[in-house]
Amino acid sequence: MKKLILITGILLSTSLWASPMDTVCSIYISDNMRGINTERGIEEFIKENCERNNIIRFYGRPDKNVFNVAQKQQEPYLSEIPFETFISSWCRFDRNVRDESEGVFRTITCVLYSNESRKYTQSILEQAK
Repeated sequence: MKKLILITGILLSTSLWASPMDTVCSIYISDNMRGINTERGIEEFIKENCERNNIIRFYGRPDKNVFNVAQKQQEPYLSEIPFETFISSWCRFDRNVRDESEGVFRTITCVLYSNESRKYTQSILEQAK
């Protein structure tokens, strides 16, 4: 009887700890007040609100030029939302990556690799120049 109580206590107590995969970080990409529309804004949001192995969702309207690709001190330059860049920068590749469209919205859902973006290196062609 004591063993049964001990085993039950252990099983119940481990379920009280929250797993990082129990959290979904959603990022709405838009140029209005509710959305984030810069790479820097996305990095800051993820760093402050998400942790490794959270589920992360990027969603927005791919048919509108709302993503600001300009650097910090430059004039804003809006382009299409770079969903593929988000996948390569933030998603784990040993887990599923869902890419869905519903109506005018596109959603990328994946497991967050890290709360810091992957770094890009130069390609062989760029190095040869």
